[in-house]
Amino acid sequence: MENIEFGYTQDKILYKDLKFGISMDSRIAIVGKNGAGKTTFLKLLLKELKPLKGKVKHEKYCKIGYFHQHLMEELPKDKSPLQ
Repeated sequence: MENIEFGYTQDKILYKDLKFGISMDSRIAIVGKNGAGKTTFLKLLLKELKPLKGKVKHEKYCKIGYFHQHLMEELPKDKSPLQ
């Protein structure tokens, strides 16, 4: 992420001048209180949202795995986590 600016409205900017990078072999977790902007950050990273300014770039072989809280409801209850 390069010089990202994002807000759902112009008067409520969530991110300004955000510069963030993740190396290809990284594993990260994003934690924080409700309403802090975690999901918004992930949606920017996944390019589901477009920043008002700046760029989001992915390396050619980048793979992003994303497990959000609502996926728990869709998991089969009769299987173990490994299954």
